[in-house]
Amino acid sequence: MATPCVLWCLVLADLILLSSGAELVQTSPSYTPLCPGDRLVLTCTTTTGAAFWKIPGHDNQAEEILGPTTIEGLMLNVTNKDGNTVTSTGIYQSISVSLNGSQVSCARENSIIDPQFVTITINITDPPVAVTDISINPINDSSIFITWLYQQNIQCIANYTVMINVGNVSSQYSSIEKSAISALRTDLS
Repeated sequence: MATPCVLWCLVLADLILLSSGAELVQTSPSYTPLCPGDRLVLTCTTTTGAAFWKIPGHDNQAEEILGPTTIEGLMLNVTNKDGNTVTSTGIYQSISVSLNGSQVSCARENSIIDPQFVTITINITDPPVAVTDISINPINDSSIFITWLYQQNIQCIANYTVMINVGNVSSQYSSIEKSAISALRTDLS
């Protein structure tokens, strides 16, 4: 049995959605700013039986979404229709830096008098900064331990590549670790 607080919260959420007529949220990824190349998923919920989207680079026109369509790289689709409640999604498979600062909007109707679009601004991170405080510690004759400090908390760095040159021979190592490449094996002689 639901508690009275939960029921009132659900009623209030419905009232908020009814008063604005549309809700637009970033459903994936869970963080912002975005990284170049991220898959961005936006979800729009309306309560009027229709969903209209404004897409960056599309002459500021509102597009009614009736089925799957792609406009300016944004894949739009109605994912659920229950009575007058319409849920639609907009997906950028690989977000481009050129969309930084752009706005995507959604509304329940395309009214000239009172359009009531809700908007999300796309924020894409700057290029990552260099690492600092690099330490290289020998473990034994053929292994070293490398650590470093990265000053920013950005999701965009998935791995580091370390190049080691010994006696005109180059070795490349990659790691998914964000703070160290451990037990890096190479012939250090």
